[in-house]
This record gives sequence, structure tokens and C-alpha cells, in this order.
Amino acid sequence: MNFSGFHSTKQTAALAVLYSAFVSNREDNKATDNGLNSNESNGSNDATDLAAIQAVLRGNPEAFARLVDRYQGVVLRLAKRYLGDEQDAADAAQEIFLKAYRALPLFSLERRFLPWLYGIALNHLRSSYRRIKPRRDRKVSLTYPAPDSRNDPASEAVAATERRRVQNAILQLPAAIREVVVLYYLEELPVAEVAEALGISRENVKSRLHRGRKLLRSKLLD
Repeated sequence: MNFSGFHSTKQTAALAVLYSAFVSNREDNKATDNGLNSNESNGSNDATDLAAIQAVLRGNPEAFARLVDRYQGVVLRLAKRYLGDEQDAADAAQEIFLKAYRALPLFSLERRFLPWLYGIALNHLRSSYRRIKPRRDRKVSLTYPAPDSRNDPASEAVAATERRRVQNAILQLPAAIREVVVLYYLEELPVAEVAEALGISRENVKSRLHRGRKLLRSKLLD
């Protein structure tokens, strides 16, 4: 992506951070349209998940711990991004897994477990966010690569400031668009799995991604 068409150095830096954080290796290309992603190569994880689910359904509840161990980091990270508070996120993650356990008898063995879990997580996080929303001035907890200590400290300070601008811009997105942006760019789910997790069509996902990019660009150029 070429940022040379923008006039302000500060604006160009902000968009460069956005590109680095959200667009690198996540362009809307044929691989994405086909639902191909690094997550798709985890066929062994799918088989292991299925074995654990079947064990639970046969009456071995302890087998669910294998699913918790595998995905607790994913769920906690998503909760922190959505709620912006570590303690709220930790509480939400526990409740999400409890809901997933209770709903497991309804799980279709034809599906992949992770998109299904994302769907349960997002439904819970929406209600949690509405409940704790009166605590204002929260910030989304995003994960970025650690700064390179070899870089100039002044440059790192500028980058940190721009990352905070991106965080605030994401938080200001409408919920429906923010969820798609987080799942696609941060969680790195392919379009097909974002659609499955949210219960919407692939075209709807792409439309929201397009809208999200435009809104973020607009907010970062203000």
C-alpha cells in the first residue's frame, strides 16, 4: 500500500501503523475468498478437538479441559480486545467456556470447534460489554509485535503514539464492524470462519471489512 498520496507526515505514519497492524498478509485476495488461512492447516488440531468433544459427549467431562488448555489464550485475548480490561476479560473467559461446555451437546460434529467457540464468545462479550459500558474511557487491548530495541527511541515513541490512535479508532467503530475487523485482522480468521462465527454471509463480512477500513482511515486522518 502506498501512502504517498496523503499530505501530512503524521497522517502517513498513522496509516502506516494501520497497514502494519491490520493489512499485512491479510489482503482480500483469492486465498481469503477460498477460506484459506494458516489456521486451516491445523487439521490435526481439528481431529484432536473432535476426539475431546466426543469424549465429553460420551460422559468424560474431564476431556473438556483439553479444549480449554488449547483455546484459553485465544478466548482471553479476544475478551481483552473487546472489553479492554484484564479482570473483566478473565471473568468473561471463564463464563464463555462454561457456556461452551453446557452447549456442547448441541455442537454439530460436522463443524470446526474454533469458529463455533468464537460465536459463543462474541455473544457473551456483547452482553458483557453492555453491562460494564458505564465504565468509560476504556481502551481496547491490542497485541502488537514488541518494539525492536535496535530502533531509534524517538521513532519507537512515535510508533507507540500511533498504535494508541489505532486502538482508539477501533474502539470507536460500530460493534458489528469492530467485530469483523478484530476477527479478520487481529485473530486472522479467514472470511469463511468470520462469517460462520458471526452468523452472516461472506459477502456481508467483506462489506463490513471494506466499511471498517474506510472508517479507520477516516478516523486516522482526522
